[in-house]
Amino acid sequence: MKIKIDQKIFARLGDTYTPYFAAVEGLNCSAELAKEIAVEFEEFQNELRAKYQAEEYLASPVFAAWEQAFAELDLTDSGVSVSLVNMLGRIVDSGKNLASVHPLVDVYNMFVLKTFIPMGAYDLDRVEGDVELVFSSGKEKFKQLGKNKVEVVPENEVILHDENEAMCRYWVWKQSETTKIRPYTKNVLLRFEAQGLKGAVVKEQVEAFLQELENRFGAKTKLYELNKEQMEVECVLSDQIEKARGEVKIVNDLLTRGVHDVIDKDVVEAKLLSGHKFRVKHGVDPTTSDLHLGYAVNYEKLRKLQELGHTIVFLIGSFTGRFGDPTDKNDMRQMRDKESVEEKAQNYLDQLGRILDMDKVEVRYNGSWYDEMSAEDLLKIMSEFSVAQMLERDMFEKRMQ
Repeated sequence: MKIKIDQKIFARLGDTYTPYFAAVEGLNCSAELAKEIAVEFEEFQNELRAKYQAEEYLASPVFAAWEQAFAELDLTDSGVSVSLVNMLGRIVDSGKNLASVHPLVDVYNMFVLKTFIPMGAYDLDRVEGDVELVFSSGKEKFKQLGKNKVEVVPENEVILHDENEAMCRYWVWKQSETTKIRPYTKNVLLRFEAQGLKGAVVKEQVEAFLQELENRFGAKTKLYELNKEQMEVECVLSDQIEKARGEVKIVNDLLTRGVHDVIDKDVVEAKLLSGHKFRVKHGVDPTTSDLHLGYAVNYEKLRKLQELGHTIVFLIGSFTGRFGDPTDKNDMRQMRDKESVEEKAQNYLDQLGRILDMDKVEVRYNGSWYDEMSAEDLLKIMSEFSVAQMLERDMFEKRMQ
């Protein structure tokens, strides 16, 4: 993965502009450490509030340097400012502490507030292709943090982007929803941007911060420096990161492509990426000779889950299929004998085998338990549902009409 910066940005910001990037691998945070850091972050903000009077921090030459840099990049009229100002304004001026979001985020927020070096953190496993800080072309897409709406970035705005979308707008302002840090994020791309500080001091503080990540989270870090003479660097990713990126891409495709909605998507995604193995059930009643083409989307998803090592349970209604298709048709259900249903079920399995690895599919038949039940057992099950509940279903309501 390459990290690049447009030469026009260096031309505007001058020879002293020296941004840093860092790849962080293998973040490991226990519940105890997370709690410890959250308490530390709360206390740090209280101390910061006691240190400064309202807007007193703006006397630092750092903020004048940032204002000048924003002007050089034509960002003055954008209505945004460096995130550091917003953070200090909330804590010191408004008297409100930032919430603890994630141990890494808490630690880097303390770093930013201590050093006045703004930084961003991006889930490295979700970064696609190369990363570049450029002036936008007017075609890049962006999904703002906390929102699902995709917007198009206007032309000539300084953005950080990968091959798919903008990761951060207005240089050092809003980060994207796509590459945000999640509770289960393990690999991270960090970006450090400094103005009004000596280069040697910035590098020393950044290196100390990376050492803290290694000590507290057991992570591996690699620092990359860019400057006017070196506007592009090769960020070498380990085999473990490349594997994780591949898994994230598979899960992302699984949960987004050809999908209208996913119930509790964040929970499902977290479990998939954590290595949790699901038992995924799909059931059909063999009431026709062939599986409906519409099921192909479901089976494509099941195949991807199967490739990830999850167990697919294909439930055949060998009992319920004998009593017809409960659609909203006005016709009576067409009764079928056991042999006819079994024949159709075998056709389904043959067709399913064209998509799934049937050696790894667990096939179940509801006749294996329903056939063992007495009429009394079935009536007891039916008694669990009221007439009112049945009439809530469209198929019954239409038939009543």
